[in-house]
Amino acid sequence: MQLSSPTWNASDAELASCNRMRRHFKLGFIALCVTFSLSCVILAIGSDLSERIIVNQNSALFWLWPFNSIYLRQFEGSPYRSSEVEWFFTVVSCSNLIWLVFICWKFVFELSRRDVQFPPGKNPFLKLVIVRPLLVACVVLTVFVLVARSGFGTKQISFFAVSMSQSIAVGAVKIITIQMFALYFFTGIIFEFGGLGLKYVLSKTFGCFVAEPLDH
Repeated sequence: MQLSSPTWNASDAELASCNRMRRHFKLGFIALCVTFSLSCVILAIGSDLSERIIVNQNSALFWLWPFNSIYLRQFEGSPYRSSEVEWFFTVVSCSNLIWLVFICWKFVFELSRRDVQFPPGKNPFLKLVIVRPLLVACVVLTVFVLVARSGFGTKQISFFAVSMSQSIAVGAVKIITIQMFALYFFTGIIFEFGGLGLKYVLSKTFGCFVAEPLDH
């Protein structure tokens, strides 16, 4: 006996709704790639940047990344030199500034989007397409917040976490390319699919964002 899942059988109207949003997804992906590339550039030029920009606990850049205060406490009595710590806070804080620009743009980008039109009636496929990524993003974001809050461990070494037993450069690379990327990426997913979910509710409750029926 073969079981099928009718929920995943998208109607033509639902597929048309997804196709209308394809360009929006593509632009968001391009912006994500550009931001990640710029954060890698910050890592590459970190030595020169730390000579021109001083980031410490008295600067605004320092406090824009909330986990810097945790690192600062953990670095007391650490084996890292003061010059390494200055470099670390410079590259992490400057990379975070770039990601903050991205996430602010992402919020406005999702708020002002005009490509959302849902088919009239029930749309089980679209509900799954919206709800599942949103739930996954919330769970993964929570996990990475906990990982980032733990800061530098003393002995444990893992792919996601940073450790005092590694060089501070490795820690910075992990924080920027894994933790920071994940935190802002999944926040962006929540903005995107949370906005779609809100518009979906409005379309079913008040008749907003409803597409014209397809002609057959």
